[in-house]
Amino acid sequence: MKKILFLFTGKALYLGLTCISAFALLFVFLGCNSPANPDPPPLLREAYTAKLRTFAPGAKLFVLTFDDGPSNVPGAPHTENLLNALNNLNAGLTEDDPNYIKATMFLIGMRIDALDPILDTGINFIEKEKRKTERRALVQRMLADGHEVANHSYTHTYLGGGTFVDGIVEDGLSIYDIPDISGIPELAKFKNRQWPLNKAEIANEIQECQDTIQKAIYGDDNYKNFPYVSKFFRTPFTSIENTTNLENATAELNLPIIHGPSSDDYFSWHTPQEIADIIWRDRYEKISINHDPVTGTKIIDVLNIIIPRLKDEGWYFVTLSELDNHLDSKLIPGQIYVNF
Repeated sequence: MKKILFLFTGKALYLGLTCISAFALLFVFLGCNSPANPDPPPLLREAYTAKLRTFAPGAKLFVLTFDDGPSNVPGAPHTENLLNALNNLNAGLTEDDPNYIKATMFLIGMRIDALDPILDTGINFIEKEKRKTERRALVQRMLADGHEVANHSYTHTYLGGGTFVDGIVEDGLSIYDIPDISGIPELAKFKNRQWPLNKAEIANEIQECQDTIQKAIYGDDNYKNFPYVSKFFRTPFTSIENTTNLENATAELNLPIIHGPSSDDYFSWHTPQEIADIIWRDRYEKISINHDPVTGTKIIDVLNIIIPRLKDEGWYFVTLSELDNHLDSKLIPGQIYVNF
């Protein structure tokens, strides 16, 4: 009996030590690859404080916005390709040069956290943390490259009003306001598959994305010590009708709602030239809604067409904050703006 007990105890001890070793290795791995960044490098910290360029009265300013990032996955660095394309178009220019192309990126919180039901399905914990770290680095790079980041909700769910019957939204909303439920995850803390959402549920979507952007920039331990970097919100599915709950939630969170003409870059049948022509047609609205290459698969080719064309006509590419500052728009939190 003693021998059996000794053998059993020895095995238990061996298994216990093995488990402790495994947890220790995991701890070391996560420690070395932690997404937390409590003390950003001085260069990046300076970039986080928006440096607004000034332009002469009457200057033609244009805002390129890109929704749905960051979206890098192994073998498909979508967001990185977009940033590289913008850098190539800025070759030889410094960020304070009025000809330097700046953009505003509307980010999805669950994509930063590597919880997207399509991009990140089936991955294990270690791979999730690795992608999360890489995507946080992309958010930092956006700012370091002179661009602006903004809020596009945490799960990219429908945030408008109306009544849903058998999967169809009533009350006269556009077909583009009807989300594909298969692309909306069921995540803890989110009631994002039962519409319409009330004000508190909408506020949770927006606040979680605000915090996720902050954590990507300043780290998990330090993010509350800095003012929010994201100053604007764009609702998914261009929900701009029956939006009382949305307007009240964003008003309390101090965020104006920014929309604008869409380039339709997510329609597969459009050629890059056709998408560029849409942007050109709507250029005097001063804003263009485009998408990260994971959604707008042809957008990089579009940029190589439309940016030289607009520059030749005297347009400058600025962030939303720069346009707002130039026009002294005094944007009101909770209000919806479709142009400037």
